[in-house]
Parts: sequence; C-alpha cells; structure tokens
Amino acid sequence: MKRINDIRTAKGEEAYAYDYILLCNKVCGSAHYNMQMNIVVETEAEYQKWLAEQKTIAELL
Repeated sequence: MKRINDIRTAKGEEAYAYDYILLCNKVCGSAHYNMQMNIVVETEAEYQKWLAEQKTIAELL
C-alpha cells in the first residue's frame, strides 16, 4: 500500500486508507453483532520488531 500511496501522493491525489474489521462468525449471545476487532496490517519488518519484543511464557511466570 505504501508504494501505491507514494504514487498517488506524487500525483497530488489522496492516499488510500484501509480499515479491516474482523467480525465474529458464531452466534454466541445477545451482543454478538458487536463482537468485532480491527485487523492491523504491518510490514514484515514491523512484525519482526514486534515479535522480538514479546516475552515467552517462561519469562512471564
């Protein structure tokens, strides 16, 4: 998406913004319709940085 947005910006056009939402696919109660979360799409480098910062279960105990 960055490459596309760089091209659009160079043309003076507005950059694309995506908002992905994950919806629950089980009927599990009266608030089922409201069971959702945003999905964040990261680059591989951003993911690897985040992963390196995570603690193992042994470190958490």
